[in-house]
Parts: sequence; C-alpha cells; structure tokens
Amino acid sequence: LIAGNTLKVSAQISDSDKIISDGKVLWDYYSGRVDDNSNYAAMTYWSVYYKSGIIPLHGDTVTADLQTWTVLKKNSWVLPDKKSNELLQHEQGHFHFAILSALEFKKIVFSTTLFKSNYAQKIDSVFKTTLNKYKQMEIQYDEETNHSLNKNGQMLWNKKFEEMLTQ
Repeated sequence: LIAGNTLKVSAQISDSDKIISDGKVLWDYYSGRVDDNSNYAAMTYWSVYYKSGIIPLHGDTVTADLQTWTVLKKNSWVLPDKKSNELLQHEQGHFHFAILSALEFKKIVFSTTLFKSNYAQKIDSVFKTTLNKYKQMEIQYDEETNHSLNKNGQMLWNKKFEEMLTQ
C-alpha cells in the first residue's frame, strides 16, 4: 500500500506470512472463533508492529531505520450467515485504522529530530501516541456508522478513508 507515494506499509495475517494484497481484507481471513456473547456480526482485530534502528547523521543526531507492518489477527471473526459486501466494507474500515496508524507513525518519526541518547524512547512514545489516536478514532467510526447499520455514516467514512489513504 502506498500513501503519499513515499511511505509503504506491508500487511499480513497473524501467524502467517501471507501478505494481504493492497491491505484489503477478505472474509477468508476471518477464521477466529465467533464470540457467542457479542451483539455484532463480525469483529476485526488488528495490530501494528515496528522494528527500528538508527543511522548516524552528525554529532548526536540520528535518523531512524524504521520498518512497520500491520497484522489482521487470527481471532478476527464473522458470523457465517452475515457475510455481505457491506459488512466487509465496514470491517475493511477497521483495518484501515491499522494502516493509517502505521503510515502516520512513520511520517512523524521521519520528520522528528532524533538523538542517540533517547531515540528508542522517542520512537516508542510516538508509536503509542499514534496508535492511541487511531484506536480512539475507531471507536468514533463505530459510533458514527452504528457498526455499519448507518448507511449514510458508513458512506461518509468510506470517503474519509479514501482521502486519508491517498494523502
């Protein structure tokens, strides 16, 4: 997936080295055990991971050597009789938050002055802050779409995702 033509994020299914083509989820990836206590038709669980190192610049400053990847966790599930394109589009929105979080994290780190003495703590702080931002946005997403039932709200978010992923 390319956003802004410069930053790339890879995606995979948890415990698998199968790459999710273009960051698009498919119902085939939803193999987790259905939560019988849930009121929802599907659940998308995701994580963002990173690995970092440094490249010395001048004096005490460094630049990050940073890799990020997003994972659709294997406990993501869907009720078999509820699979639909509309619901999959909603669940795709949840995975978009993982991708957007990873992209913004990389963008911030690459635009931040880092020092040898505390680069790891700084990168970790940016990661946690960015991840929290998108987890909060994900809650707003479900509220404004009523978990995909509000068609107008879903349409507005789909447009928002399209804009955010192409910036």
